[in-house]
Amino acid sequence: SCFDYYESYYHAFLTGVMSGLGYRVKSNKEMGDGRADIVIQDTSYNKAMIIETKRTTDESKKDAMCNEALEQIIANRYADPLKEQYTTLLCYGIAFHKKSALVKLLAE
Repeated sequence: SCFDYYESYYHAFLTGVMSGLGYRVKSNKEMGDGRADIVIQDTSYNKAMIIETKRTTDESKKDAMCNEALEQIIANRYADPLKEQYTTLLCYGIAFHKKSALVKLLAE
């Protein structure tokens, strides 16, 4: 049931999907001043992605939770170790509520 899921469920789901697609995926990797939820690296195309996930029990808070996830990426400098290594670096905040999700891309 989607009522029993916590943030860790969504985190594990995304990690599994991305690993299955053949990317190098790291979960809770130490980056900058903290631990990024998911780091995906595609060395073939010199691209990397950081995903910070949040879960809310109130659907109206998804937008705020996405913003919180993006602010966490910035505040903890998760992207810093990857900036010189990859030509493309994408940072996403994803907020989940039951079976729905809102995704925001950090615009730099």
